Amino acid sequence: MFTAYEANKFVQDFYSVFSSDVLARVTNLLNGECTSITESTFEALHIAMDEKTIAVIIMQEEN
Repeated sequence: MFTAYEANKFVQDFYSVFSSDVLARVTNLLNGECTSITESTFEALHIAMDEKTIAVIIMQEEN
């Protein structure tokens, strides 16, 4: 399981792969709250795309 620091670092590393000039990012997080798309206790969905690449990561936590 990631700590909050590790999860944030992972997401920043994920976004760093894309061209910053044309990077579009979408997430289900707003003000520390998530809009769930699964039945997990907590999740963080990140979608990133630039002119050549699109990728999705989902991090989930169960209590």
